[in-house]
Amino acid sequence: MWVIPRKSSHHLEKNQLYQVSYIKSPSKPDSVRHFLKRHGFDETDIRSLICRHPTILCADANRTMDPNLQAIHRMIDFSESELRRLIVVNHPLFTNSCVIPRLQYWKTFLNCDKKTLLSAFTGNRCLIELDTDKALPPQVCSFKGL
Repeated sequence: MWVIPRKSSHHLEKNQLYQVSYIKSPSKPDSVRHFLKRHGFDETDIRSLICRHPTILCADANRTMDPNLQAIHRMIDFSESELRRLIVVNHPLFTNSCVIPRLQYWKTFLNCDKKTLLSAFTGNRCLIELDTDKALPPQVCSFKGL
């Protein structure tokens, strides 16, 4: 049975606990941990990621995490250490299948180098979580009109 580490400064949200409370078998969490280790995450990174986002233990390493990691690496060419830093702070990059088109949107929209892009994504999780198809076009049109 998996024990979710307690956050030091924040309590886990009820929905996060609910989403991981039904885990009966350690196979999925173990596959996530092994996947992270294979991709250079050390124990500190893994603990931090699980403490911040315990629902990552429910992710599918082969169907979601691996394709997202490969696509991010191809698209932006972050180094392994940059990717680790980004993912520890911004876990939806691993677990959300809508992330790749959003990354492409921001890369094109911001038209900046990877260092600036990394800084934007580590500093603002909302950029990745924002539905760029629905929420941004009206806002962008408003700015263009100014």
